[in-house]
Amino acid sequence: MSNPYYTPLDLLRTTVAASAAFQTWVGATGEDAAALVASALERIYLIAIGSADWARPYAIVGVGSWAAELAFGGSRHFFSHPSDLELCFEADLAGVDDETAWETFLDTVGDILLDIEELAGTPGYLAITAIRQEEPPQRCRDDAREGADAAAVFAQVKFKVAWND
Repeated sequence: MSNPYYTPLDLLRTTVAASAAFQTWVGATGEDAAALVASALERIYLIAIGSADWARPYAIVGVGSWAAELAFGGSRHFFSHPSDLELCFEADLAGVDDETAWETFLDTVGDILLDIEELAGTPGYLAITAIRQEEPPQRCRDDAREGADAAAVFAQVKFKVAWND
């Protein structure tokens, strides 16, 4: 699919998958850069399609707000698209010392964000104009009901990724 609504979502997935820190985090394998990206893409999911088969750590992406605005006074019907996408990272905390796991999660996400900043706007990657934390990093449980397995804890942080073409 190639259009101003879906293409940015695909480019964000590619940008995240090209992050060396993300590739390491999800255990991507491959003989070359293209194979590593392809392997990492298998751990980036669309927000609207949930699955019990997802194994953390992973990233989730989705369409946030979208706009099409006439640029340059509307000459030649050229539209720009100042919009944003959703980006979420999750990792299990269960079975690991909470403080160490938490610090590792924050450090890894920070490294992924640095890689994304480096790739932003280069050919083949999303033209990112800003990354804003949407929700602070938090500890979550798959099942929040009282009496549920308290060991099933994971870390999560959500971002809005602004882009424009």
